[in-house]
Amino acid sequence: MTDLWYAMPVLPGRLVRLEPLAIEHVSGYLAATGTATQSAEIFRWQSPAGGALVAPATVDDAALHITRALAGRANGSRFPYAQIDAGTGEFAGTTSLTTSP
Repeated sequence: MTDLWYAMPVLPGRLVRLEPLAIEHVSGYLAATGTATQSAEIFRWQSPAGGALVAPATVDDAALHITRALAGRANGSRFPYAQIDAGTGEFAGTTSLTTSP
């Protein structure tokens, strides 16, 4: 594969802009998880029972989620993006593309 495959450009859209996830997104990431009840519901679907991804309750928890995503980017197995509301500029969520061997 070429280096172009691993490039993570900003992908602008009418409603959402995708930009490479960075540790600077941590406060928006935590805010986007909502209340404890909302967060539990979101992360129930994000990780299998007993899985490693639990709902973040603190900035440090959210930073750990992002750090893990960035580790995947570093080893070429995951390409994590932040979803940014194109109208407000607020963090809305994340999405990732993954590779398989």
